Amino acid sequence: MRYGELGHRSIPVSQRSLYKNVHYEEVTAMNLPKNVGTVDKYARIGAGALLILLAVTGTIGVWGYLGIVPLATGFLNTCPAYTLLGVNTAAGEKKA
Repeated sequence: MRYGELGHRSIPVSQRSLYKNVHYEEVTAMNLPKNVGTVDKYARIGAGALLILLAVTGTIGVWGYLGIVPLATGFLNTCPAYTLLGVNTAAGEKKA
């Protein structure tokens, strides 16, 4: 399988016509938009860990394993829902 040139690296040449109006350069696996701020990040990690802990101990049902979602978004500093809604809690923070 041959891949396209710059800008279409992740799309095989045979499938380019299916994705001609989609811009994959904006978000890739290693280039996710940082839209979760520091306070938001720690709140997500804490809430996610608490939900998973309560599910493991049997205090709440298996739905507590959904805590993996806030846990992952906290560790990755990106939230797909924030991207769709245009929210950015990391906007005013300085880069380290």
